[in-house]
Order: sequence, then structure tokens, then C-alpha cells
Amino acid sequence: MEESNEMLAARLHYLFSSAFTQKPYFKPSDSWDHDHCEVCWQTIAEFEGEDVIHTGYASTATAKWEADYHWICPECFEQHREHMRWAVVT
Repeated sequence: MEESNEMLAARLHYLFSSAFTQKPYFKPSDSWDHDHCEVCWQTIAEFEGEDVIHTGYASTATAKWEADYHWICPECFEQHREHMRWAVVT
């Protein structure tokens, strides 16, 4: 069952109207080597692997989280950008 826009907005309320930067993924530490798309749980990482992508949209710094804390895969970003009011910054 596909998630409705309203359900997605409720589940990801903390990312509504957020700004993101499209960039390659770099692991932040030796103990933290990947992240997941907040929407579909796609693995985003530097390492090679089945179903692993290497670039995505990373959240920018906010009062609550540091930059690159949340990641969205390119497919989900384009699909939900308008409804979630996501902005791209460079």
C-alpha cells in the first residue's frame, strides 16, 4: 500500500519545509558508515553493495539537528518535494 501525502507529512513532520543539499555521501565516522532515506529506507553510503546508492539530499543545519543528519534519496525527493515543501540550497 502506497503512503498518502498526508500520511507522509504526518510521519515526517520534522522535515516539513526543510532545506536540503544534493551531495555525495561521506561517512561521518568509522562507526557510522551509512544512512537511510527517511521516506523509503534506501541505503545511502560510500561502500559498494546491492541496493546502495552514493548520493542523495542531505538536510542542512537547523536549530535542532546538524547538517547531513537526515537524508532523502533522489527518487523520493523529487516525488515528495512539492508536497513536503522541500527546498534545495547550494
